[in-house]
Amino acid sequence: MSDSVERASERTVVNLRAPGVEGRVTLSLKRDATTLSVNTVPSFTFDLKGRLIGGFNAGRTYRRTLDHRVVEKVGETRDGGRIRRRRELPPDEKRALVETAYGLARRVEAARQAGTLDVLDSSVPAAVWQPLAEAALPRIAAVDNAALEADAQAFLAVYEPIGILPPDQYRALVLQATQGCSYNKCTFCSFYRGRAFRIKTLPQFQAHIEAVKAFHGPALPVYRSIFLGEANALIAPQRLLVPMLDAVNAAFELVPPDLSGEARARWRAAHPAALDGVYAFVSALDALRKTADEVADLKARGLRRVYIGLESGDEDLLRFLNKPNTAAQALEAVQTLKAGEVAVGVVVMLGVGGARYADQHVRHTTDIVNAMRLDMDDLLYFSEYVDQPGTEYDLRATEAAIGALSAAEMQAQRAALQAGLTFAGPPPKVAVYDIREFAY
Repeated sequence: MSDSVERASERTVVNLRAPGVEGRVTLSLKRDATTLSVNTVPSFTFDLKGRLIGGFNAGRTYRRTLDHRVVEKVGETRDGGRIRRRRELPPDEKRALVETAYGLARRVEAARQAGTLDVLDSSVPAAVWQPLAEAALPRIAAVDNAALEADAQAFLAVYEPIGILPPDQYRALVLQATQGCSYNKCTFCSFYRGRAFRIKTLPQFQAHIEAVKAFHGPALPVYRSIFLGEANALIAPQRLLVPMLDAVNAAFELVPPDLSGEARARWRAAHPAALDGVYAFVSALDALRKTADEVADLKARGLRRVYIGLESGDEDLLRFLNKPNTAAQALEAVQTLKAGEVAVGVVVMLGVGGARYADQHVRHTTDIVNAMRLDMDDLLYFSEYVDQPGTEYDLRATEAAIGALSAAEMQAQRAALQAGLTFAGPPPKVAVYDIREFAY
């Protein structure tokens, strides 16, 4: 597709009627994805490789993962509040959803090829939408459930399991510079259990980058940034991390780290395919292995934000969670990162430690977060503890007779935490981090 067509297709929407489809078909052609809907609902979105990304139908939201699972989310009112119920579709339901999505795409594409599409819009010139449809629809219509299963196997040949990402990075292109977690002993976390940690060599990482690019192919524009995986990629020594980031820059166009405001917006408009920098998790202790100058070197190579699981500012609770660092060390880590002019994302848990630790958790966590002097470039996440039966936390909590807080109690805890926060200038963005929402 030419550059001129790409720019025109940032969002081109045309309404159609197609033989065999009851209702108005809306075709939304974007630079990074294509959405097909009938009378608004159902609606299905596909990447530029033709893979189903997700959809919406009958009050249910669907998200397909690259290993070909489909997660269904349904909003419900319970106990006076709005909750989301989630489940993974069994094979028969998954296949039915896939057939519904691709059946719609095939009918629309057949009508396009036959010249029987009835255009309901007069505002979108045919010269604009037809080349975009000609590029997108045949690719989508050629996919079926078997093709998605084969694609999933190709994904698993390129990637180790991707445990979790921060919510603002759900549309990041993951590059696994490391695998697993270097510590892997926090009582509440099961994302990396049973997996050995390793840091890839530079040749291995370069080969991984090329494999990732080949796997995604034309679908790469759906991604917004680079996430350097996995749980603690910045543990890699500087002598290896610097050439790794150089390899990322050689393979992808990144937004220059020194641009902001209008200059950044203008540059982005001129480089629509550029990725918005590099992001990564790091443990507090491993962040302290870096100097501010070393952090600045990483920023110069595109590192924009680093995420640290503070969890709590209370030392007793941190020991109960078997965190390897103290709250003071987490504070020092944030100060080091910000001295190197890299933004931070700080994660605070809600409900963890139950009622026994609640008061001291709120009191000491607000003290530590206030001392971090977070600003408008940073993120502060509140993450509700999600019970995972069989984890060490679950066993310790049972032995200590620590019960789980209710949803209302966790919301009250969040309100108490936020009420104690003070910021000298424009505050960080505060958001919810629900680990159950993650699907890659």
